[in-house]
Parts: sequence; C-alpha cells; structure tokens
Amino acid sequence: MDNKKEGTNKEPAVISGTTKYHFFVVISIAIRAVDNIEQKNPSANKVRVLPGFHKVAVEYVLINQAFTESSNVDFSFTAEAGHEYKIKEVHPGIEWVTG
Repeated sequence: MDNKKEGTNKEPAVISGTTKYHFFVVISIAIRAVDNIEQKNPSANKVRVLPGFHKVAVEYVLINQAFTESSNVDFSFTAEAGHEYKIKEVHPGIEWVTG
C-alpha cells in the first residue's frame, strides 16, 4: 500500500554536476549556486532541492595542455519530485538529462 497522498509528494530532486576526462582534456561543470544561495561545499557537486522552479548557476571549466577556460552559466528549470538531474556538456551550452 502506498502511504503517500496525491499532491503531497515533497521528495527532493537531485541536481548533479559532471567531470569528464577525454585523453588530455578535462571538462568540469560545478554547481556554484541554487536560487542565489552559494554552495558551501562546491566540490561535493550534488544538490538536493524541493520540487518547483529553481535558478541554477554553474561554472564550466575546460582544461587541456595549452590553456584553461572557465565561464559561468546561469539557467532556470522546474524540478520534479524524486527526479535526478545531471548537467552535462554539449555545444554550444548546457543540457539537462533526467536519470
């Protein structure tokens, strides 16, 4: 039997950044802030949020042998209860993947 009543599901959603290694290139997307609240431990790179509309700020870092490029990207989206969202790198920007 399911004890949850319809419309009362407040299970958090999870947002995760990513780090990818491609030979001599590292691509990292780190969550910097959610709803204008800076992350206390950005190295953890995973945030739990309540369902609803959120503003997310991430730092995109590309490192290779010749240079390091860093840029900040802000976007917003609506999180659904119990979903896991992973931010991954695509060109020219950022794309969400629901897991």
